[in-house]
Amino acid sequence: TAALVIGNDTQSKYIRFTQAGGTVVKATIPDMNFRNELISSGWAVQVSGDECEVTAAGLAATTLSITIQDQIKSLEGIEAFSSLTSLALMQTAIAHLDVSGLPALTSLICDNNALEEVILGDVSVYSLQLANLWGMDMGTGSMVISKKCKISSSKLTSLNMGGYVSMDALETLDVSQCPALQTLDCNRGENVKTLYLKTGQVIPNLTKNDATQIVYVD
Repeated sequence: TAALVIGNDTQSKYIRFTQAGGTVVKATIPDMNFRNELISSGWAVQVSGDECEVTAAGLAATTLSITIQDQIKSLEGIEAFSSLTSLALMQTAIAHLDVSGLPALTSLICDNNALEEVILGDVSVYSLQLANLWGMDMGTGSMVISKKCKISSSKLTSLNMGGYVSMDALETLDVSQCPALQTLDCNRGENVKTLYLKTGQVIPNLTKNDATQIVYVD
């Protein structure tokens, strides 16, 4: 599928060309700012409302960076861009991040975001740093700070959430769905009250504050 843009910034129309016998990849992108970013980048063409068709450029794209200026709160639909190998987020108000549908992903940078849940699934991201769990909601001009965070991954082996972090409010951390985890640093002083592990889960290299209690869940 290819797209031709006709018109200026205020009046533009898309003419879509689909190769005979080709497969049209569609995506539902509820976040308007994310949708507009994909369209302006030439990665997608809006069909109707939230519905888009992914262009050849979108299907081939390997790197995506989202910053505070993009004002994006959700990356729902990102799985349509299945060639992505690298994703970087900076100071966003995104709370729920699911990249389990990106089979080629190997690099995830998402420090300084208001993340409450990160779903990696079976993607080959083995190391992750999540220190500052806060971001900015540019729509309201307010700061968003996470008090809880849950990470799930079948392959993650190293997670660094320790050290001094600014504006820290994290109280609970759940890594019970990270069976391959070998190294975890969650020593953020006395802020983190609870660390959730799966019953029988052992993390050989675990660094935490004495005030952080381990709770085992089934």
